[in-house]
Amino acid sequence: MSGIELTLRHPYAGILDASAFLPERLFSLSTAAIEQIEVDVGGQKEALGHFFSVSAIESDRLVIQGPVMNSCRWGAEMSCGRLIVECDVGDEVGLGLRGGTIEIRGNVGSHLGCGMRHGSITVSGNAGDYVGAPSLGQRRGMRGGIITIEGNVGQRAGDCMRRGTIIVHGDAGDYLAARMIAGTIAVCGRVGKQAGALMRRGTVWAPQLQPASIVSSFSSGQRVQIPHLALWYRWLASIDTRFSHWAHAETYAHRWLGDAAVQGLGEFLSPIAA
Repeated sequence: MSGIELTLRHPYAGILDASAFLPERLFSLSTAAIEQIEVDVGGQKEALGHFFSVSAIESDRLVIQGPVMNSCRWGAEMSCGRLIVECDVGDEVGLGLRGGTIEIRGNVGSHLGCGMRHGSITVSGNAGDYVGAPSLGQRRGMRGGIITIEGNVGQRAGDCMRRGTIIVHGDAGDYLAARMIAGTIAVCGRVGKQAGALMRRGTVWAPQLQPASIVSSFSSGQRVQIPHLALWYRWLASIDTRFSHWAHAETYAHRWLGDAAVQGLGEFLSPIAA
């Protein structure tokens, strides 16, 4: 079986725990075996085939069709393959992701990519709070990989982020990069209040950044030239062609350093013309 498409047969009551829907697991099974996999819906165990029809497709991906908005944990602990969900979904998408690619063609809830280590997540809509933050009981957020969000994100994106990259094409809510340890965040839209609170290291790049958005314990903004920005722009364009026009941009930016409250070495960069 080269690829699999699961199509919702009928609406369901409660929250669907989608952690069983992993490409590396389903691709090794027959259609009949996939239909017998137990899934948790509203706290009750049911066979997958009761809710979804299973069909083979000419691709290398697992595709989910149907209104599965009341669902969570898509791609949790996934290690390889490609998962596509053609719908809005709930919380904890890509929880602890270890590899592979997740595409959500809609909006997602909170805790997107929490604790992820490798791989990539793309969301065509908006995302809730705590993107790339720690998973429950953990102290560190995402440790690698790339999260791309076409729309807006809620509060505390990049909270305790350890490594990796978050790209937001829309706006970011309050407390962006709070307690950030390392990594990179790019926000093309506006940035909310209290950005960088208790930030230790890492970089936030935001063309529309307003100084009032950053916590007061950062340094005053300085106009500087940063030569390595040219390399970073080219890398960014290689993973998202919409950044191609930055590949030849000047490397001047306003730069704020902090958070001084934790002897932080983090930085906010807002590009400017030479």
